[in-house]
Amino acid sequence: MKIHKMIPSLCTWQISMLTLITNILFVTSTSPSPNPSHHDLLALLSLKSHITSDALSSWDAASNDTSKPVPNFCKWTGVTHGDRRHPGHVTAIDLHGYGLGGTISQDIGNLTYLHFIDLSSNNLVGDIPSSLGNCRRLRTMNLSSNHLSGSVPTPLGHLSKLKIFNVNYNNLTGEILTTLFNVTTLMFLRIGGNSFQGQIPSWLSNLTSLTDLYLVNNNFSGNIPADLCKLSNLTGFDVMNNKLDGPVPPSLFNISSITILGLAKNQLTGSLPLDIGFKLPKLYALVTYNNYFEGPIPASLSNASELQYLILRGNQYHGFIPWEIGIHGKLKFFRRPQ
Repeated sequence: MKIHKMIPSLCTWQISMLTLITNILFVTSTSPSPNPSHHDLLALLSLKSHITSDALSSWDAASNDTSKPVPNFCKWTGVTHGDRRHPGHVTAIDLHGYGLGGTISQDIGNLTYLHFIDLSSNNLVGDIPSSLGNCRRLRTMNLSSNHLSGSVPTPLGHLSKLKIFNVNYNNLTGEILTTLFNVTTLMFLRIGGNSFQGQIPSWLSNLTSLTDLYLVNNNFSGNIPADLCKLSNLTGFDVMNNKLDGPVPPSLFNISSITILGLAKNQLTGSLPLDIGFKLPKLYALVTYNNYFEGPIPASLSNASELQYLILRGNQYHGFIPWEIGIHGKLKFFRRPQ
């Protein structure tokens, strides 16, 4: 079993957030269906036409004729219509785990009232449509666990209300998301399991609403930017399995809200602060294996009373393992240095 998969990452909180938003949006589906927008209908039919599976059979195109009544897509699988402010418009699409194949139609950008889209855990290929940048009301975009390729489109930088951006585990490439520089509303940025490269840019510190920064399993290189200490709301920081080197900036250990700190499988050097347990009292998981860390294991980790995962092997730590670390009895997984 892979150690990293044993750690319940912030994906749990992300799913909770996604579920909450979805539930809020789906409440509208219990109200009487408004007259559907023909403009939105055409966008949905285009989306269906690019899908190679029959999972969207309920999306009936029989009435795709302007001379006939518009089909009530408000009852279609995974589609939610708007509230009184936006009657008849698509506000949410949730098709995660439907086994969808094919590509994502560029016409999806015509759904300009869209707040939420989740196409995760499917078999979609091709590029992320640049037209999604037209969906200025989007707050959640989850395209994770597909086979999408190419880079993150520049127009996504126009999504000034976006809070959750999840493209984990695709085949995306290029430099890290400079397009998102101005999306300061972002709370969850999850781009792990792709082939992004270059340095982790210091401009990420501009995204001061971030609570979850998940960059694992990419090709990032160079140092961890010291400016990331400005992310004072950060609870999860995971850069496992990249090509990062040098010491971890001391300022990163000043973000007292951090609960998960994943640094494993890089070429990082230096030592853990002796007072790490006081600086990061909410620490839940500390994962540093397979680096070049040295020095003693701080006894102050005993102050992190919620610590459950401590994985330190494959480094150059020395000395004894402080007995105090286990006094709270919550450690579920501990790999000692070798």
